[in-house]
Amino acid sequence: MVAAENGALPGGKVGGMADVIAQMPPALTGQGHTVDVLIPSYGSYQHRADATLQGTVCAMFGGFEQRLGLYSLASTRSGVGQWVLHHPLFGQPAGQIYHHDDASAPFATDANLYALFCAGAAVCLEQDFWPGLDVLHLHDWHTAGLLLFLPLDQSPGRPRTVFTVHNLALQGQRPLSGPPSSFQSWFPDRCCPATGIDPRFLDCYNPMRLGINLADRVHLVSPGYAREVLLPNGEFHHGGEGLEADLRSAEEAGRLHGILNGCEYPDTLQERLSRPRVLDVVNQTLTRWVAANELVSSAYYFALRTLAALQAEKRKKRPMLVTCVGRLVEQKVGLLRHPLPGEGVSVLETLLMETSKTATFVVLGTGDPACERFFIDLAGRCPNLLYLRGFDDELAEVLYASGDLFLMPSVFEPCGISQMLAMRGGQPCLVHATGGLADTVEDDVNGFSFSGSTADDAALDLAERFQQVLTLWQNDAEPWNCIRANAAAARFEWQTSARSYLELLYHA
Repeated sequence: MVAAENGALPGGKVGGMADVIAQMPPALTGQGHTVDVLIPSYGSYQHRADATLQGTVCAMFGGFEQRLGLYSLASTRSGVGQWVLHHPLFGQPAGQIYHHDDASAPFATDANLYALFCAGAAVCLEQDFWPGLDVLHLHDWHTAGLLLFLPLDQSPGRPRTVFTVHNLALQGQRPLSGPPSSFQSWFPDRCCPATGIDPRFLDCYNPMRLGINLADRVHLVSPGYAREVLLPNGEFHHGGEGLEADLRSAEEAGRLHGILNGCEYPDTLQERLSRPRVLDVVNQTLTRWVAANELVSSAYYFALRTLAALQAEKRKKRPMLVTCVGRLVEQKVGLLRHPLPGEGVSVLETLLMETSKTATFVVLGTGDPACERFFIDLAGRCPNLLYLRGFDDELAEVLYASGDLFLMPSVFEPCGISQMLAMRGGQPCLVHATGGLADTVEDDVNGFSFSGSTADDAALDLAERFQQVLTLWQNDAEPWNCIRANAAAARFEWQTSARSYLELLYHA
């Protein structure tokens, strides 16, 4: 497996891809297969005490020969081989996985990094550092460029190739020629295949499209998402993001498969904590965050103020604890920011005002500055919103296990892991019925869902459905407890996903 992230390594996680790279390989080794994982060094992993230089390779890039070091790391998970490829370009600055370029040159820095990574990884394959390789599994646009260096036909010794799409909205497009971050600048002696040219911007290279067209098998991370991407984007619907024709061709050829990601179910789970104990954990986390900064930000100030008020409350009837954990980006929280038709007030502010005495919302996460500012502003005005700008694994586990209702209103969701983690803790979820959310949450069975053909419709349905769920929680303990039990009993095992990988992607 070749990827940009690896949650099995400290600091190797940004999003859900890292969870897949950490958790699927052990599921495959548990079924008798040998798995190795390769990511860039990011200027840090090659310095680990357990890093061993296995060889140096030379790859042509930018018109010059570049030397890269291939390191193995001590395996920490069920015998999975952990590898990193090092070049000085991969550590600017050290430890940073993705870079945020100006809007005039999106993906420029990352595209340079991953184009060289793919060129170097291809030489490692040629020099047989992984002898007897059967399958080369590439993840998202970052690694699709490896397919440029492989024979197109099934020649002897060529591994079968699988390309997983984790999020079709990010495709890594760069110009075919011109700036330093362009296809011809990287590989002046190569022509970009027609199958790698963006169908909307004919002067751009699109590695996501290249992966979809050249891999032997294409994998989407849930069956629902695999169906949705066959349709073009609509005003509200996110479909194929301009690549739906290529995806339909792959589907018609039998190359495209939707397989749901999994979730780990350890023997010992986080216990469900009482509300005072949840607030104690929040207090401990906030205290650490504040102590790490000389100045207290407005986000921390409002959080401390709200926390103190919540801890001092003396209510006979406990409010519903609504939790939300994840990246605060338009995809994930855009519907909460959307104004309700005819109201001019966002969905979340409306819910906060309507439930000032009956629900407390706790939101944990960071993301786009505009989304963060939305939550900070609301937290300053609404005493029942506790916004925690940051992330902490221990606190996240407490919220997954101890909330009454988990809110996940993603506009689109290829798979999602947060809803699985909340369900694992016995917390029902209210989700938008899309992609992997629709594949995991059954309305009125193990959770709740809303929908809508437009953003206005979805916003209205979200607000209405939330009130219905709140009423059920307040008045009908028996059906609520049944839904809670169903959520806790739901299983999305990696072993099940691994069997589907073997049948549909690897052995097909």
